[in-house]
Amino acid sequence: MLRTKRARAAAAIVVLVLCGIFVPPYVTLDRFKANVTQMISDSLGRKVSVGAITLRLIPQPGLDLTDFQVEEDAAFSAEPMLRADEVTAYLRLTALWQGRFEIARLSLKNPSLNLVRNAQGDWNIESLLARATQVPAAPTAKRKPEARPRFPYIEADAGRINLKLGQEKKAYALSEADFALWLAGEGEWRMRLEARPIRTDANLSDTGTIRVEGAATRAATLRDTAVRFDYEWEKAQLGNLSQLVRGRDLGWRGSLTINGSLAGTPRELLLSAQAGLRDFRRYDILAGDELNADLRCSARYLGDTQTLAAIDCRLPVSNGEVAARGMVSGLLGPRTWELSVAATSVPASEVLRLARHMKKDMGDLSASGTVDAAFSYRPLGGGHAWSGGGATSVVRFSGKPLPTPFEVAPIRFALAPVPDPLFHTPASPFRRKALPQEGPTVTRLTVQPINVSLGGAMPAAIEARFDREAFQMTVRGDAELGRATVIAAAFGLRPPQTGATGSARLDLALNGDWSGFAPPSATGSVQLRNVSAEIKGLNAPVEITSGALTLSPAGIDVANLNARFANGVALQGSLHLPRGCSTLLNCPVRFAFTAPALNLDELNRLLNPRFHAQPWYHFFVGSTQTTGMKRLEAEGTLATPRLVIKSATVNRFACSVKFSGGKLWLKDATGELYGGRHKGEWTADFSGNTPVYEGKGTLERVDVAQLATAMRDNWGAGLVWGEYVFSASGDTATELGTSAVGELRFDWRNGMLRHVGLHTAAPLRIRKFAGTVALREARLVFDAGRMETPEGIYTVSGSSTFARALDFKVEGATRSYVVGGTLERPRVTTPPPTEAVLKQ
Repeated sequence: MLRTKRARAAAAIVVLVLCGIFVPPYVTLDRFKANVTQMISDSLGRKVSVGAITLRLIPQPGLDLTDFQVEEDAAFSAEPMLRADEVTAYLRLTALWQGRFEIARLSLKNPSLNLVRNAQGDWNIESLLARATQVPAAPTAKRKPEARPRFPYIEADAGRINLKLGQEKKAYALSEADFALWLAGEGEWRMRLEARPIRTDANLSDTGTIRVEGAATRAATLRDTAVRFDYEWEKAQLGNLSQLVRGRDLGWRGSLTINGSLAGTPRELLLSAQAGLRDFRRYDILAGDELNADLRCSARYLGDTQTLAAIDCRLPVSNGEVAARGMVSGLLGPRTWELSVAATSVPASEVLRLARHMKKDMGDLSASGTVDAAFSYRPLGGGHAWSGGGATSVVRFSGKPLPTPFEVAPIRFALAPVPDPLFHTPASPFRRKALPQEGPTVTRLTVQPINVSLGGAMPAAIEARFDREAFQMTVRGDAELGRATVIAAAFGLRPPQTGATGSARLDLALNGDWSGFAPPSATGSVQLRNVSAEIKGLNAPVEITSGALTLSPAGIDVANLNARFANGVALQGSLHLPRGCSTLLNCPVRFAFTAPALNLDELNRLLNPRFHAQPWYHFFVGSTQTTGMKRLEAEGTLATPRLVIKSATVNRFACSVKFSGGKLWLKDATGELYGGRHKGEWTADFSGNTPVYEGKGTLERVDVAQLATAMRDNWGAGLVWGEYVFSASGDTATELGTSAVGELRFDWRNGMLRHVGLHTAAPLRIRKFAGTVALREARLVFDAGRMETPEGIYTVSGSSTFARALDFKVEGATRSYVVGGTLERPRVTTPPPTEAVLKQ
């Protein structure tokens, strides 16, 4: 019997639960819609509309409202103030037992709230807050019902809060907002908000989390309501934060946390804030240490005048401090600032550490000394302007990569408004350039001239100026290039890394823009004197006796250059280097060089990467010996009155030169060779494992007598015309000789072979000798050349070696000859019965 009763009770409970789950959705309360919406409208003071109302029993009796909307006051916007797809109103059971309708909790899912400020400076939410403070209500958590309805616990999950100024909806919003509001005690309101700030026109992933929690005490008017709030903006990443505020990533990295409180009434609020910045750096800098900063601020807000007064901010910097004090009025309208900023005993080492996190490629420097400064921001004309100045003590820099420390005398600087250089009056027909006139100003920080020893006979004078858009630094004076290069590299200025030493006269200006972190560009002039440098891609250091460098936005131009390489190659002339080249690698250099004399062997040793065993050689930047040579890019002209190619000398030589991808081209190579003219094109390919040499060209009126004289034997005479091609590969003379192949088509006229006589002892005279000679297997091979002599016409074939050994057949219509021996002492024989005379 007992079991039967328990089973019946359990069944009844199950039935009730199932009814509570499945029955309410089918029970509509649309006939009560007007009463419910009117009740909510009366409490809010705004028109409210809902789509449908259904009953809910589990887990707590309540009403489900769909398509919930709170209309906006027409003075602010035509768009609804609040939207929610679903709202659940949970009812109080204790009030239901007494036959009263009272909401215990109002839950909004995915609501969207518009905060609107109109042209008069009023916010749409002010009237709702004022009405809430005037409606009599009992505390939310009060257990016993009374005549006053208990204020419901209002909560919102995954909501969105939008900002509108007038009719314009801003891109700023709070997303994933969780909100709660309740009446904690008699006249004391409590609220809690957690949200993520976003920008609707950007995809931001890490803007941090905003939390606000506090209380407000009911008063006769909203302006007299006492408030007490704590807030926190936790771990906002600077890249996303700058994109949130400015609409673009400014390139800074780090984590920012802001927390503080406000207390008082809307008429007068006491504000406090603490900001902590962790691991501040530029996006492309991985510094070895973290740069952190902690700022503390306090202020007083006066609501009647919209003034932020008694601003006091302090930033400790090691043993020093940066402090800001002042006020700003008209926060919601035209602002008026009065602000003073002072830096007291700020260590120069901390300023340098900040620069190392902001400027790429700076060395691991340390500095001793302090910085003191005072600035103010005050009204000027129709706007505001900064003014003030400061100075450092004697600053001593040391550390890597400086070989020795150096000191800088006290640096004095001033901040002041100056006329905007981009603002001019219009030009007139009588004036080509527009003249400046009074107009907009820009704030500029000017560093007074300081003397810095750069290793020259006299210190160099350095000046600098900085404004909001750009900066410029000038350097004038003598410098030792090695020291100047090291100092410039230590401060991240990226000078050319050539290992140059020597003296120079500098007149340079470094210009740069703040946006985009582009490296500064240098303009001006440099006078070189007795400079030694190593150029990657070349096999010998260069000594520059003199040269004048002009730096422009287009590139670096070197004029009046007098240089000599350690292997004996001397050059004079000019060259041009495009901007953006820290070395001569991967940089198309343009040049025009002349040389008093050139030796092809010396030039080969300068350019051929196989000749790298000198103790000064610091060329290799990769795993292969030809890496630098493959990357060298150069093009120009070369001329010399005397070019020596082994035993041959080319006079008045000139050509166009191109070096690219490890390959050297000598194009349009012209000159005088043995009294005649030469024109051709030669190449040397150093990109592979073995150098490859190729050439082709033409010869005109080459004097055989001069060729014979160069061979130290007066064996012939006459003039030769010809066309040739050749190729060879190898590192040594033996390799080149065994691999060389080529061909010469020649035409020898009015010639003579002094050591050869066919019919008599007299030298063999040649009217015309035309044919082809091939170079292969270290031999010169003649293929059936046609030789016309006074005695007749002959066909000549055979070969000779580089040792001048001869093996030829001379065949005529009636008689043939065999020529052997050497070029100096040939032997002429004939098949019997033909006889020939050998001239001794």
